[in-house]
Amino acid sequence: MNPIFIVSVPRSGSTMLRMILNSHPLIFSGNEMPWLAGNYIVDNLGPEVSLRGLYLRMILDDRSFVKSSHIDKESAKKVFSSFVKNITELQLEKTGKKIWVEKTPDNIIQTSFLHEIFPQAKFIRIVRDGRDVALSTIKVDWKGLHYFIDNKKTNLKFKNLRKSINSRLLYELPKTLQEILLRAKLEPAYNNLEKTVFYPIANTYYNALYRWEKWNQIYENDVERLNINELSIKYEDMLLKPHEAFSKIFDSIGIDWDKNILNYSNYKHDHIQGDTGATSALKFSSLEPSNAYKWKKELTSWQKRVTKKYFDNYLYSSGYEKTI
Repeated sequence: MNPIFIVSVPRSGSTMLRMILNSHPLIFSGNEMPWLAGNYIVDNLGPEVSLRGLYLRMILDDRSFVKSSHIDKESAKKVFSSFVKNITELQLEKTGKKIWVEKTPDNIIQTSFLHEIFPQAKFIRIVRDGRDVALSTIKVDWKGLHYFIDNKKTNLKFKNLRKSINSRLLYELPKTLQEILLRAKLEPAYNNLEKTVFYPIANTYYNALYRWEKWNQIYENDVERLNINELSIKYEDMLLKPHEAFSKIFDSIGIDWDKNILNYSNYKHDHIQGDTGATSALKFSSLEPSNAYKWKKELTSWQKRVTKKYFDNYLYSSGYEKTI
């Protein structure tokens, strides 16, 4: 069975979908696996301490294992793929299930890597209205947001000092000042390599919406460029048109579904302490339609102006109405 990856911008409903799928008798979908693509720091271990980091070191480095040995790149890929598949088989054997679904939302900007290792993998992207994503993001106690810069940047000196000042001083400023002083466009990553780099940005409404747009665009470009097998589903459709939305999801997986699994809180799910997504999803016993389009009641006049000026075009092209 080929792997299935659920991806999204964080705070888009991916954990809710994971729990719904995990409630199916044939599907196992467990905790996030940040070690796979290295998308965020865990226990002070960052992107370099991940399967992707090891892969880049062994495949792309000038002194790489592949370049200095008699093993070709395709054979090396199979080794990485087999490593993950062995882990998934253990999980499936332990749970008695047949289909493995992985949910780490930040993988939305690592689909090219995952596709390279698992060319037959399926991707299910959850898209939520960016305004609701941003509002939900700034309500969480995250001082900084994970962000990946996909362009070459060499115009930021003293990058480590800047990061330290951000985390120790600027992220403690009132949110109104952070909105003005710490916009993502003013915090480019220093990068002298032609590859994506990790960089934290302040948790503000503008930055959360900026990240939502950029990450979805990266995903869409990768899907088109690499002809990736994917299904994009709107979070709002899952809440307001569940039969239609979940019929598409389970059709893409290739199995039948039972509407009873929408009451996902009735099932036991693995989740770690401090899992923000799980905490949010388990506040409700089942799908909650009132979680759709909250921005219509909650956006401030300032947030509306920012959205109209910078983000309405992409929101509209993504199938959402413009800000009113």
